[in-house]
Amino acid sequence: MSGLKDPIAIAAGGRVDIAPFALPHCAPGEMRFEEPRDIVEIRIAFRGSVPADFGLSYLRRYWPQYRREDPLWNPMTRPFLWGWFRCDDQFTCEWQRAAITLRDEGQTKVITFKPLTEELPDAGDYAVNFRRTLGFRIEGVDAAAIEKVQVFTTSPVARTTLRVAMDAGKRTDGKSITLSAYNVVINKVRAVSGVRVRGTRVCLDSGAQRAFEVDLTHLRTPHPAAGDEGQITFTLADDAFTISLDSLEREGPIWYEEQGIYITRAGDTTTFDEYRQRSAARMNLRQMVVQEPEQTFANALFQQPRPQIVNSGFVLGCKYARQTFRITPYGDVLLDYFNVKEKGQARDTSRFKNTPEAGKHWLAARFLFGLERWFPIGCYCDPAPVIAFNVAARRDGVVVEQKSIALPLLDPEMDRDIASDEPLVALVRFRFTNTNPSTHLARLTVRYSQSSSRTMGILGYAGRPRGVEQDDYLVPVSPLEPLRVVGDQIRGQWNGEDVLRCTYCADTPATTQGQAVVFEKDLAAGEVWEVVLKIPFIALDTGEELAALGRLEFERSYQAVRRYWHRTARRGAHIRTPVPQMNELFDFSMPHQEVSDSLLPDGSGLINVATGTSTYRDYPKETALMTQALDERGLHDEARRRLGVWLRFQGTKPLPGMYTDCDGVFFGSGGFEGMGYNQHHGWILWSLAQHFFLTGDRAWFESVAPAVVKGADWIIRQRRNTMQHLPHSRGWECGFLPAGALEDIEDYHYWLSTNVVTWWGMDHAARALSEIDHPEAARIQREADAYMADLRRGLQIMRRHTPLVRLRDGRWVPRYPSRIYRRGRDIGWIREVYEGALVLLITGFLDPRSKEAGWILDDYHDNLYTQPPYGYFILDFDTHWFSRTGFCPQPNWFPDVLPFLDRDEPEVYIWMVFNAWCAVWQQELCGMAEHATPCLGFHNPAVFKNSEELMALKWLLLMYVYAKDGLLHLGRALPRAWLADGEEIHAIGVATIFGPVSVRYQSFAARGEIVAEAEFAFRRQPERILVRIRHPQGAPIRSVTVNGQPHAAFDPAKGDIDLTGCMGRVRIVACYGM
Repeated sequence: MSGLKDPIAIAAGGRVDIAPFALPHCAPGEMRFEEPRDIVEIRIAFRGSVPADFGLSYLRRYWPQYRREDPLWNPMTRPFLWGWFRCDDQFTCEWQRAAITLRDEGQTKVITFKPLTEELPDAGDYAVNFRRTLGFRIEGVDAAAIEKVQVFTTSPVARTTLRVAMDAGKRTDGKSITLSAYNVVINKVRAVSGVRVRGTRVCLDSGAQRAFEVDLTHLRTPHPAAGDEGQITFTLADDAFTISLDSLEREGPIWYEEQGIYITRAGDTTTFDEYRQRSAARMNLRQMVVQEPEQTFANALFQQPRPQIVNSGFVLGCKYARQTFRITPYGDVLLDYFNVKEKGQARDTSRFKNTPEAGKHWLAARFLFGLERWFPIGCYCDPAPVIAFNVAARRDGVVVEQKSIALPLLDPEMDRDIASDEPLVALVRFRFTNTNPSTHLARLTVRYSQSSSRTMGILGYAGRPRGVEQDDYLVPVSPLEPLRVVGDQIRGQWNGEDVLRCTYCADTPATTQGQAVVFEKDLAAGEVWEVVLKIPFIALDTGEELAALGRLEFERSYQAVRRYWHRTARRGAHIRTPVPQMNELFDFSMPHQEVSDSLLPDGSGLINVATGTSTYRDYPKETALMTQALDERGLHDEARRRLGVWLRFQGTKPLPGMYTDCDGVFFGSGGFEGMGYNQHHGWILWSLAQHFFLTGDRAWFESVAPAVVKGADWIIRQRRNTMQHLPHSRGWECGFLPAGALEDIEDYHYWLSTNVVTWWGMDHAARALSEIDHPEAARIQREADAYMADLRRGLQIMRRHTPLVRLRDGRWVPRYPSRIYRRGRDIGWIREVYEGALVLLITGFLDPRSKEAGWILDDYHDNLYTQPPYGYFILDFDTHWFSRTGFCPQPNWFPDVLPFLDRDEPEVYIWMVFNAWCAVWQQELCGMAEHATPCLGFHNPAVFKNSEELMALKWLLLMYVYAKDGLLHLGRALPRAWLADGEEIHAIGVATIFGPVSVRYQSFAARGEIVAEAEFAFRRQPERILVRIRHPQGAPIRSVTVNGQPHAAFDPAKGDIDLTGCMGRVRIVACYGM
């Protein structure tokens, strides 16, 4: 039912028949398309007798529940949410019987659709007369009786004449250009000058002015999801490119610099010289960054909107314990249901005696104190690395200061490592001070709910908080449990059972008022009064536990908590910068991670790593990089205990996709795994190899090599499934993994990022196996190389069939789409940006210094990061672009900064790191959120987002120590301001592929000297060692001494000093002759 038709027939009646653009190799009676189409009419011509009646079904999964017309999913006003828009795919849809009308026209049956509500009553007022679908099948008819099928959509038809001029900016190579079309009818090609036309092939003569025109009939897309965009592909001898007719109309003319081709609509009189002159003053955003003074952290922080504090709050806990307490900015205490109910069965599971209401999101029990109705003074954490949180508020002259800590009930001195399911207690001290000149009543009200939740923020994720009803103070509406006072205990009921909720210490008795417990005291002027609550996470039911709770004293416990975090947190590498926020986060990052991760309850010592604090599961796409960050700090045992979980549960959990088995798959983590991102497997393979490269531990890697080989063999086995004839396929996916889910986006496709990351992991595994002389290393390397070759072929095909995109400087460049069979931009920032072509550079699939890399980077920064539907809306772009662009909606995890470090563009790298950091920085919590949503200044409630924090600190670490391939480069991207006179900065004990490295800088710039001291403990010698000193004013180096001796091997302008061959301690003095 597919195949080329006569162009005149295709465009008959002023409409464009899309049947010729359907996928080949469909089942008899079926027609499928690469993208969903809004089909409004189908015309079926029969041979012989025409059947009186038959049926039609179409493919459907998410539509119409997810539809572009819904204002909730408007990509221009809600670009962040648009990232999660769900789309139908060829593999998970089901057949939906359509409500149709049949009309006879001789030997042709014309199918139109009845209102959608006649087949789907729950479609509400969406009574459309089209079906948005990837395909349909005709039922009740012998397919052999069908002579022809024509398909028409809702998209309007347009006529356009193109004028194509060669030799624009450079001589166009080759002897001919062949035109082909998608959603377009090529009516006629006419020679203008210097060419000869043969059908759709244009032969190029050797003259100076060569041009031709093309008459087209095409579809014009009414919305981005229509799938009807008219495209023309130009095929030359050794290249091909595609243009979008919609883009030409909106943004033209088009200039493809690579081949010197300039395209306009016939009515556009702009000459190429005029176009270049008009564009000459414009620069790409990357070029604009370099022209500005170098970005600083302070400028980025204060030029972005002041973030609303994340109301989900600060998290208290102990190292690798399951139980954590969440303290909101107004002091409420939450006990997250997830911690003990979803992290596997353990001793504490049955003792969490709370029953949540069904349908709520991020369930939690909650102590409510009502301080959100007081005047807020502030909230803040203790100085790093102590996990303690403070809230202050005032009302009617009474000031309350709340301090909260958490510690093990049975080990209050915190002098041992505890089991993951041991009971934890939060101690919450309220200190009231009467600042009035006379006596005033102080009052603390305690309420409790078994079924509350985290605050979703002012707008939630979508403007509709998911299952969370909140009051105007952003406190979730929570059914209250009646409380009663028994001595120093506050008790409630769970399923008819009397349950201890907390105990208290105060010099006045508590009373019950309604469902609440109230503490009251008349305070004289200046008088201070304290109430301490002792809140166990689980119900305590033994005399030993109750006695231990009674012995807890707040001040003694607080000092124990301080000693504990100082003792355990400051291990491994250490960094100091002139920016206190960065220093604090570095010191907090390990405590944040340790209260998020949890020991497996089986006593194995293995650690389940959490992507975020308290209620996040293991997402290896993110946690693999987090594990590598631990290795880079020299915390190799910590990294290994996390890697061990993936090794232990290998093959226990399948990835969602068209895979034939899961034998060897890395994904499972004992029930703690998150969603089935198909690239998890590749990331874990990569992280196992990276652990070996960073530790040099041959014995360990030899012990895990069988699992690594098994993981590689799964990839090899699954790739074979696409190396055969497949239904509804053009064969472009040959050698890719079978179609599968991307990540939060669960539609099945042949995703670029899934395949490239999987190749990356396999390639690293092969290299690591080779280093231990493993007998399977050569075979796996051959398979990895073959995989890469297949990916190159498929991605090159898609690059040539994907329309060029315009850059700010007027050039139009090719782009690589996010998946096979996507001819253009994908739906939402997750598919297009986060999982888009930049992955090719991050993994080294393409050389970050290549021409193709320049196309990708400029497209991201000129087009994707700067505006909806893929970036945030920036008010007054010309004023604010410098500090509000350069990052995606998940700013700090996404490794988009790495190509600029590889390209040695430190100004852009620094600009991106600082801007991304400040976009989700929560100063009160000294931590990072996951997303700014729905715009800068508002954040989602994922705090702490450990992957964001560790990656932001990784980008910070790379400013000091860059080790890749054979190069070790210290200070490669240190901000110039950090070497201002009097500054002292360092990175100590950083693990690299060569061995541990340290570097310290002291600036005496006022007297014309900057000193760098490096220390190397190499396992293997780098091919090249450079130390860079970036003078604060950009002054060139005049002379250098190394260990007191003159040294001539330096680059004065870049500030690079060549130390190749050095070992041990090296002292460098750069002199500037000022």
